[in-house]
Amino acid sequence: MNLLFLSVVASFLCFLWWSVAVKKIGALPTSNYVYLNPVTTVGASALVLNEPMTVMAWLGSALILLGVFIANRHSAE
Repeated sequence: MNLLFLSVVASFLCFLWWSVAVKKIGALPTSNYVYLNPVTTVGASALVLNEPMTVMAWLGSALILLGVFIANRHSAE
């Protein structure tokens, strides 16, 4: 099951969604959204694993979101 998940979901579907995103919004904004991975990981670990949201986790997530916002704002100009 692990191999099936890794081959179908983690490889095929993620590559497919990445290609669709590049086609719809372009390569630069799509690449900027890669930086949201740590934010979703911290959020999912708090929800699923009941890990505490520390001050550093909140601060890091806020800085990442700010950076993605600024990068996408400049790429749209």
